[in-house]
Amino acid sequence: MRRGPGKAQVGWRVGVVAVLPAAMLIGAGSLGACSSSSGSTPDGTDDGDGNAPDLGPRGGGDGSSSRDAEPDVSSDAFPVDSGSDAQQPSDAAPDVVTPIDTGPPLDCTAVGSAGEPKELGCTGLYASWPDRSIAPSARPFTPAFTSWSDGAYKSRWIYLPPGTKIDTSNMDEWRFPVGTKIWKEFRLGNLRVETRLLWKKTNSDWYRTAYVWSRDQSSATENTAGVVNIWGTGYDVVPQSDCSLCHNGHLDGVLGFEAIGLSAAGASGFTMSALVSEQRVTDAPASSYEVPGDATARAALGSLHANCGNACHSNSNYALAKDSGLFMRLRTDSLGSVAATDTYKTAVGVASKFQPPGQTGFLRIKENDVAHSTIPYRDGYRDTSGERIQMPPLGTHKVDTAAMNAVKAWINAM
Repeated sequence: MRRGPGKAQVGWRVGVVAVLPAAMLIGAGSLGACSSSSGSTPDGTDDGDGNAPDLGPRGGGDGSSSRDAEPDVSSDAFPVDSGSDAQQPSDAAPDVVTPIDTGPPLDCTAVGSAGEPKELGCTGLYASWPDRSIAPSARPFTPAFTSWSDGAYKSRWIYLPPGTKIDTSNMDEWRFPVGTKIWKEFRLGNLRVETRLLWKKTNSDWYRTAYVWSRDQSSATENTAGVVNIWGTGYDVVPQSDCSLCHNGHLDGVLGFEAIGLSAAGASGFTMSALVSEQRVTDAPASSYEVPGDATARAALGSLHANCGNACHSNSNYALAKDSGLFMRLRTDSLGSVAATDTYKTAVGVASKFQPPGQTGFLRIKENDVAHSTIPYRDGYRDTSGERIQMPPLGTHKVDTAAMNAVKAWINAM
């Protein structure tokens, strides 16, 4: 059944969207993505906001690497963003260096077990591999609220097969046509590090993988094992086996290309308005979906939506933390007010069985009391010896301070 629009929606915007207030330009990513409902709290009780799950050891490309210290990334070769890709949008990020060598010709006959090209240049993203020009059929987009990736800059593109539409009959659980491809490029300073690909092969089968760039930028080849601390930067390319932990949080496995992220102020490129005007959706909403509240509330709600809710913390049957009772995904039918959102209803003033070691009195979000609020505590923590406290529990070694400050400001404003 199609869900109706929320009360606080406004008419469709045409053309370039307005720039967000500084408080809203956050990476939104250290905040709780992929948490589990099955961990146990320090006192041994089980709870949806208990300890992060034990996801096992993380290996490098050769299965033997480990990461035990922050590397020095202060050199000019690897300037790392201190905020987020939303603070440094893809069209304003540092230019990628000219390749030292264009490398050998592409071998597009080399394919993997799923029929995927072994080289990024053969996936359809590029019109010309030697000059790295993007194919016109790969449409760039940036959602209003984006995920944190330890300071990496990101660019995103989507390919929809000609004549197809996204099934938006359920506006909160889109279904994409067979043949859809989505790419996300990650950059550290002026160097591409990895480009991820999501490829819908059949109605029920997505193939997800990563292509890791050589340091001289001449090649990008598939790597399913992951790479720990690539080039000594502290950045990890996650193994293919980790992808489903978050992507399975949506019915059709796509997290960032969704109604609210593409509708809210700050989205750019192939946004909801573009999808509607080009008739690429089956059910077009009558108006845009805007996150409720003032700038402070919108920043926090958008941050929690993009990182905690989209992947795991939602009442969707597909989400990893669906049994937690802590839901932070914004829904298109619950945007009438801040108090109407699942985030507010399941977090603000709600008891948390997780209590930091040696401390008591924590709620999930305690009004006007950041010091006794579980969500900012865990999102601002990074495990160093298996504590299983940090959120998200994988894929990050650094705290997104801009997003943290947005959530703290919202709590203090209550």
